[in-house]
Amino acid sequence: MNANPVEPLRLMQVTERALDYSDNVIVILEPVSAGGSELHIVAVNGAFCRAFRMTAQDATGRTLASLAAEENDPALVAAIADAVAARRSLRTEMRCRNGEGVSFWFRLHLMASVDAGT
Repeated sequence: MNANPVEPLRLMQVTERALDYSDNVIVILEPVSAGGSELHIVAVNGAFCRAFRMTAQDATGRTLASLAAEENDPALVAAIADAVAARRSLRTEMRCRNGEGVSFWFRLHLMASVDAGT
């Protein structure tokens, strides 16, 4: 084991670069309100920007629901909301809309991550 841990700021910078080079869409979300099931985007990677045809600045602050296409099954939308509220992982496919309004299939893997202080 390395006796010299990576400085937290440096680790964050390296992590951001690695996420940006990933071909997988990565979206980091936070609840709009404490304990709520509505999530807003706080960060995205380059793969997200390419798939959704919007800049990270345009995506930040949007809700997860704002990316979903209207043609999704209401049961699927409810299952996603339930997983978010329960902080459970979920894998599914759903329809999304990109920044140009074009609908496409998207494979969603939702993972809850809780800060150590919460």
